[in-house]
Amino acid sequence: MATTAASQVKWQMAALLGLVFLSGLVTGALVSRSQPMTDNSLGPYIERMTSTFLLSPKQERLVRLVLSERDRIKHELLEGRFRASLPADARMQLWSEDRRADRRIRAVLNPTQQNQYDAMLSKARD
Repeated sequence: MATTAASQVKWQMAALLGLVFLSGLVTGALVSRSQPMTDNSLGPYIERMTSTFLLSPKQERLVRLVLSERDRIKHELLEGRFRASLPADARMQLWSEDRRADRRIRAVLNPTQQNQYDAMLSKARD
């Protein structure tokens, strides 16, 4: 009897945790739809990169294009996958898109800026 009650409690806790997780996903999806991603949302990040790496106007424009495309692709991936709790293949696609954007940004930077960018990425991933 005790094991049946214990397993029933475990099942109820798992179901409750699942409901909380799903409600968070739905809330996140509703918020992201109500606030579409715009180029303005990149502003603070681009400004920080421009001042940190002393980007030229051309570099700033190219980095902005790379990040805009990355965010568009990630948004499409998340939009199509949020119901499935981001399975491994979706997480891998998101990770791959981040790495692709990193490579493209590095291609825009000069060698000194590349070293700074690599250090920033390394610090962010730690």
